[in-house]
Amino acid sequence: MPNDPFISIVIPFHNSVSTLPRLVEALSAAEISEERIELIAVNDGSADGGADVLAAAGFHVLSNAPGKGPAAARNKGARAARGEVLLFLDADVIVRSGLAAHVRKRFCDDENLVALSGVYDKEPAVDGFFPRYKALRCHDWFTGVERFGSLETACAAVRREAFLASGGFDESFEGADVEDYEFGYRLDGARGIEVDHAMVVKHHFPTFGKNLENYAKRSYQWAKLKRPRSFDTAATTPREGLAAFCGVMSIPMFFLALALGNAWLNIVSFGMQGIHVFLRRRFYTLCHNEEGPRFTVLAVLATLAGDAVVIPSAAAGYLARFFHRES
Repeated sequence: MPNDPFISIVIPFHNSVSTLPRLVEALSAAEISEERIELIAVNDGSADGGADVLAAAGFHVLSNAPGKGPAAARNKGARAARGEVLLFLDADVIVRSGLAAHVRKRFCDDENLVALSGVYDKEPAVDGFFPRYKALRCHDWFTGVERFGSLETACAAVRREAFLASGGFDESFEGADVEDYEFGYRLDGARGIEVDHAMVVKHHFPTFGKNLENYAKRSYQWAKLKRPRSFDTAATTPREGLAAFCGVMSIPMFFLALALGNAWLNIVSFGMQGIHVFLRRRFYTLCHNEEGPRFTVLAVLATLAGDAVVIPSAAAGYLARFFHRES
C-alpha cells in the first residue's frame, strides 16, 4: 500500500439533478483536480440532467440499466476504479471541505484500517421541521459511537481490495435498502466498522411520509438479515428497541384504560411512556437545547410515529426469517 493512497470517489445517482450541484460545489476545486483522486459517477437510469452536471465537473460517468439500484451502481463504480481506497458518497449529501484529504490521511496512517463510516451533520441540507428532526436524530444515534456494523454509504471509505474480496454489495437489493448493513456484516463481522466523526455530511432527508415508508421496508429487511449479533451499536440497539416498544404499547393501553375505566392500566400506560422518554432523554434534551419545547413535543410525536411503523415491520421480518430457517 503506498504512503499516499489513490482515492476513487464513487457516486451512484438516479434523477438527482436537484441535489448534485450542491455536492459538486462542496467538493473543493483542489480535490476535484488533484492527481491522486479520481471521480466516478454511475447513472442508475436517470431521466434528468444529473449526468451532465457531473460530467461538467470532471466525473467519469458510467451507466447502469434502469432499476438495477444503488448497490449495483456502487459495485460497477468500484470495479472501474483505479484507487486503493473507495470513497462512497450519496448523490443527496453535501460534504465538508477536505474530506478526501482526511480519508487519505486516515488510511495512510493506519495500514490495518479497512473501512470508515461517516456521520450526519446536525444541520440538514434543506429547511423544515422534519429534516431538522431527522438530522438531530441521526446525530444522536452516533454520538459517542466508535464502531458500527453498517458501511454508511452516504459517506464511507473502504479499501478497494477488501471491498472486492468481500463480494461488494448484494445486488438483489434494488432500492436504497439495507445493502449497507448486509455488506458491513460480511466485511468486518462482529468487530464493526470504525465511525469517523470528522467525516460529516449534510443530507437531503426525504419527507415524513417517505421516511415512514423507508422505515417499514428497511426494518423488515434488517430483521431478516443474518448477522454476527442481534443488535448494533447505533440506531438498532436494545435500548432503542425497548424505548420503541414501550412508547408504542403505551398508546393502545391508554385508550384501553379509558374504555374500561381502569386506573391501574392508566398508570401502566403513563409508566411505559415515561420509560420511553427516559431511555431517549439524551435525544429529547438535544432537541430542547437546539430548538426549544415546541419542537421537542413534535419530535416525541414524530418518533412515536416512526416506532409504530418499525415495531410491526421488524416483527414481521423476524417471523419471516424464523419460518424460512425452519423450512
